[in-house]
Amino acid sequence: MVAPFLLIILFGNSSVYSKTQLSYFARLIPIYHPIVQQNRRILPNRKNLIFTIRQSFVPCFKKPKDKSTMERRSKATLEMISQKLNAWELRKEYLQTGITIIKMAKALGINRTYLSNFINDTYAMNFNNWLNGLRIEEAKKRMLTDRRLPMSTLAAMVGFTDLAHFSKQFKLKEGIAPTYWLQKQPKLKPVSGN
Repeated sequence: MVAPFLLIILFGNSSVYSKTQLSYFARLIPIYHPIVQQNRRILPNRKNLIFTIRQSFVPCFKKPKDKSTMERRSKATLEMISQKLNAWELRKEYLQTGITIIKMAKALGINRTYLSNFINDTYAMNFNNWLNGLRIEEAKKRMLTDRRLPMSTLAAMVGFTDLAHFSKQFKLKEGIAPTYWLQKQPKLKPVSGN
């Protein structure tokens, strides 16, 4: 009488399960029976009994993963994303306006979530902050090479849609407005041909 009683306690109405599942459950009864015997005092409390039995056999239901294959696959995926991202940066595609992570992932042929996670883990910032950081570094280089370049033109050249957004992002990254940052930079002396 223990087996049907235990099946009902553990798995509820048996009509919900297929014959294969019931057969599997029935094979587990010899395993569950000793647990029931050891825990007679909690038998009246069905939740405690089910919890105890399920917790005892959680490892039995999980398939072990081949970590070496998973690690190789992960390393290969990360390496591929890194190479594609580096090539994208070298082509300075971040200077285009209207870049979104969805458009970038599609252009690179990478899953959007993988790309987002890679950027978050590698650079410790989200996609938008990373993209704005690339643009601001480029803006700083261009400001130093041509100090007379209007800020609105510079903002458009590095991929920002307007000067206000460029100034705000620059100040967030550098702690100072772009014009003041430029004033604090030493002027480069022209190289003489003599």
